[in-house]
Amino acid sequence: MKKLFSIIVLVLSIKTIAQIDSTKTFALSIEGNYPKSLGDNFLNKGYKPNNGFALEAQVNTKKIFFGVGYKKVNYVVINNLIIGDFKSAELQVNYLFGGYRHYIKNKKLFLEHRLGLGLNTLCSFSNLSKYKITGKSAFIGSKINYNFISKLNFYLGLDFYSSKYDVSVAAPYKNFYTKTYQIEPKIGIKFLMGTKTK
Repeated sequence: MKKLFSIIVLVLSIKTIAQIDSTKTFALSIEGNYPKSLGDNFLNKGYKPNNGFALEAQVNTKKIFFGVGYKKVNYVVINNLIIGDFKSAELQVNYLFGGYRHYIKNKKLFLEHRLGLGLNTLCSFSNLSKYKITGKSAFIGSKINYNFISKLNFYLGLDFYSSKYDVSVAAPYKNFYTKTYQIEPKIGIKFLMGTKTK
């Protein structure tokens, strides 16, 4: 509940900024994603992603943008020897991002290149218990956007995530249980509000 309240406050703050500066546009995005884990680590070897979604709010100038987001991904446990006696898991990430926009054709088609930082919470569930670990992540990615109409964009994107979790394990297993890497294809829609960027 506290996380949700914090996100709402940040979104309202960004919207207020956008209204003060008439050269900026406020945008809300909703997307589906399907992350693929990479490398020799517990997330790749112990879990299989099921589905995910993300919500984002951002402020756009002509070429620069920044914003906040919330992501959730569901997992199925596929190796109990690595994960323990759990059946499923969910990953939640609260993140900040910023980037650069590059127009391709008449402002109908454009690329957004971005960098971000996030706070991760991974919870694994069994019938009787829950195990939670936290960590930090950084990502880099791009989206290709198409303007259907002035207030609605459709986009496809791909992000690369590097995460580090706070887990106390013996030295030989430290990298396996603390560092993860993912690529994340995504598809979404973006709603634009406020003054149109010039």
